[in-house]
Amino acid sequence: MSDSLHRIDTALLEMQRALANSFSSDESIFGRVEMSTLWVVDALWRNPTEHLMTLTEIAQSLKITQPTATRFVARAQIAGVVLKIRPLREIDGISVALTDRGEALARSAERWRYAFLRDLLTGWPEEDREHFGILLARFSAALIPLQSPDPAPITDGNASA
Repeated sequence: MSDSLHRIDTALLEMQRALANSFSSDESIFGRVEMSTLWVVDALWRNPTEHLMTLTEIAQSLKITQPTATRFVARAQIAGVVLKIRPLREIDGISVALTDRGEALARSAERWRYAFLRDLLTGWPEEDREHFGILLARFSAALIPLQSPDPAPITDGNASA
């Protein structure tokens, strides 16, 4: 294996572990928040349209199956950060909206992420930060076509067929 691939692989694994357990809001109304709840809130918060998102749209946004999105939204609803809105017509899917608490969580999470990044990048020249952002965005964009909803689990170090 090349040294660069090894460094990238190691860095990605370390980032995944660090980020998976790092968010906890300083605001006592939130406490510890499940990552899936943050994902749902973020999908709704970043929704580029004016309309509410359906469960299908949330699943597509998060690159997960609809049953998984349904479970994630149910957890977020229990946490009080989203509301499910029943359709007026039978052909319309259930829509999901952020509650006031959900909007507050989205703002809090965004503030936390920016502070987290500022702390991590302290001492980096602006040119390096800009270049890192460009490379990371390019890397992330390359991942999107590779993602499929709920990929097969990895067992015993081998991908299942």
